[in-house]
This record gives sequence, structure tokens and C-alpha cells, in this order.
Amino acid sequence: MKSFDAAEAAAYETRIHRVVPGYEALHQAVCHLAVELGPRRVFCSGAGTGAEADSLSTMLPHAEIEAGEPSLDMRALGEVRTAGSSNVTWVDEPTGSFDLVTSILVGHFVADEILFGYFAELGTLTVAGGSLIVAVMASPTSPAEAEDWIHHLATQLNKPADYDGRHDRAQETYESLPENVRLRDAAAYEEVIAGAGFRQEHVFFRRPMIHGWVYRKS
Repeated sequence: MKSFDAAEAAAYETRIHRVVPGYEALHQAVCHLAVELGPRRVFCSGAGTGAEADSLSTMLPHAEIEAGEPSLDMRALGEVRTAGSSNVTWVDEPTGSFDLVTSILVGHFVADEILFGYFAELGTLTVAGGSLIVAVMASPTSPAEAEDWIHHLATQLNKPADYDGRHDRAQETYESLPENVRLRDAAAYEEVIAGAGFRQEHVFFRRPMIHGWVYRKS
């Protein structure tokens, strides 16, 4: 799994809004789904700088929330962010079982050789009948979807001022994505997650190259 250094961790909040179309809507959707599910125990896998755990702690004040993040620089920012949340605990290894597990914008950082093991571990942490909420960046399903993502990124770039220049930079970023993330077909995630013991319930989010699903542990 990718490890973020201090500079990457510090820039993550700004970058994620640029590269993920509808990031705020995705974040809000995850929180509203969590409230509807009403879990007692939640594990946030790849909790990053703590935005998700922080919001869930407010919206689920009576739930126990554990947050796991392998990148120490990202985790340090998350611990500061959630310092005032009494129901959030950052852990090296999750403890016990959970009614809800989340993996939001994590899977595309997981190497091919450990992808199944990653979701299988989340499966062992989820109680029977419990839920898994997943969001990933995946390969575009068509050239048009790739262009939609490039257009989104171009509109988020501040310099140069002209759109053509921004579009060229966005195109370069798109072409360099495989250097930083594993761009797989969405179906590859669906197959692996099903193999880890989960049944897909519904799609809750869809934007260019971004997929969000809700699963139930079989």
C-alpha cells in the first residue's frame, strides 16, 4: 500500500478535492449512509488525515470508531484532527468485530498482489450481516469518461489562467496516474470483494472514474 511522506500528507486535503469529482458529495454520502445503518462499532480503513473519522464521530456520537492508517505522517494529522473526539481511537491493529467497515478511496493504493488479502481482512473484521462501504478510483469505462475526469481536474487547477493550459496539465496528470495509483476496472474490485465474503447491495456514488458501493457481509 502506498505510504505518504510528510509533504504528500500535508497536501492531501487540497489534492483530493481536485482529483476526485464530487468529493464533498461522496464524503457526505458516506456519513449519511453510516447514520442510516446505525452501527455500534465502526472501523475506518485507510483513515488518512481523519476527515471521515472526524465527521462520523459527530454524526454517530454513541458509536465506537477505530481509525487505521499505515502512513505515519497521514495518521499524525488525523490524530490532531480528531483529538477532541472522545469516540475515535487510532489503532495499529483493529480490535474485535465491527458492524460497519469503511474503505474510502483506499483500494486504488493497494498493490495487486495484496488486494484480495486486504478485502479478506476487512471481511474478517465485519460481523455477519454487517456493512462495508467502499469507494475507489477505477479505470475509465470509455474515452468519454476519461475526458470527463480530465475536464474536472482542469477546472480545479488555478494556474495557468487559461483553460487550454489547465487542460494540458490535467491531461499530463491523467497520463501519470498509473505512477501513483493502480487503475483497475471497477469489475476487478467487485470480484475481489465478493470473494472476500460480501454481497453488493447497491451503488451509492458514481462520478467519472469514481465508484462507491455498499456491501453486506454474507
